[in-house]
Amino acid sequence: MIVDVTAETFEQEVLKSTIPVVVDFYAPWCAPCKVLAPKFQEASVKYEGKFKFVKCDVETAGDVPQNFSIFSVPTVMVFIDGVQHVKASGIFDSKTLDILLNKVLAKFKE
Repeated sequence: MIVDVTAETFEQEVLKSTIPVVVDFYAPWCAPCKVLAPKFQEASVKYEGKFKFVKCDVETAGDVPQNFSIFSVPTVMVFIDGVQHVKASGIFDSKTLDILLNKVLAKFKE
């Protein structure tokens, strides 16, 4: 399940999460974001219980995108214990997303 986060819920849903969080910073008008969306959805099913998946609309999220230096969309970030560990911008395929998430899982288990 993918949770939509806002400026008001970002801290609780992402920064205070007890499991790693994958954040998709997107904009509704963004064509590359629409291409990434089904891959993000597939990953949310595949990695259920290992990660929390959230989407953050950069147009309605107040200062959140600025606070994390989001200059282009889509941008995917992974947070562990409130700390950013990964930041990847642009379109990437499911395999690349898998590699990224598996690297995070390996690090999280250390």
